Amino acid sequence: PIGTIHYVDAHSTTHLCDKGLAFPNGIVLAASGKKLYVAESKHNRVLVYDVTAPGVIGHRQVFANLPMKDEAAGQGSKLPPSLFAPEVALHGHTQKHTIGA
Repeated sequence: PIGTIHYVDAHSTTHLCDKGLAFPNGIVLAASGKKLYVAESKHNRVLVYDVTAPGVIGHRQVFANLPMKDEAAGQGSKLPPSLFAPEVALHGHTQKHTIGA
C-alpha cells in the first residue's frame, strides 16, 4: 500500500503524517479536533488517530471493520455516534454504511 495522509500548515508546507495505507479515500476531523478518521477502502475499514497537535497524529487504530462489498446489502454497521461524519463511502462499493445512530 502506498496511500498517505498529509497535513498542510498555515504556510502551505506539507507534512507527512502516515503512510502505507491501502486506498485512503475519505478523511474527517472530529468536531473536537482530537480524532482523525480515515476510510481505508482496500481493507474495508475506518481508521482512527488521536490528534496530539496540529499536524501530529498518534498511531493508527482500527475504528470499524465494514462488510466486504460482496456481503448482503443493507447490513449497516452500528457504531458509536461519536463519529462526526454520518456515512462512509468506500471505493467500489454500491452500498453505504451508516456510522452512528
